[in-house]
Amino acid sequence: MDPPARAWPHVDAHARVVDHLVADFVADLIADLVADLVADLVAVLVT
Repeated sequence: MDPPARAWPHVDAHARVVDHLVADFVADLIADLVADLVADLVAVLVT
């Protein structure tokens, strides 16, 4: 059961920060994977 956001503003703020960090990490990870795949594909096509 989640506590009401108004009752725990610091918890809510902390959760938002964590969500933001996780989202950034996942986005960076996906971007790196896609960049690696594209680079490999280009390398295969060029050679």
